[in-house]
Amino acid sequence: TLLPVLKDNWGLGTEGCGNGVLILLSVADREIQVASGGQATHILSDRITKLIEDIKPTLKESLYENALLALVMNIGICL
Repeated sequence: TLLPVLKDNWGLGTEGCGNGVLILLSVADREIQVASGGQATHILSDRITKLIEDIKPTLKESLYENALLALVMNIGICL
């Protein structure tokens, strides 16, 4: 998929901190992927599935901006 390529080419978060998060939403494929830097991965690993599940009803209503905003805000709360 595209996510690992973007993560490797761009890097995530502050150098040496590993606090970045990259979200890829493919509406056509009905797929959402989340990649994170080392420290963020440690914090989010057991939470990200629930955070994505929480926004699925909003995605089903085609309210993509609202769904992504909710996901970003909830990830921010976790971090």
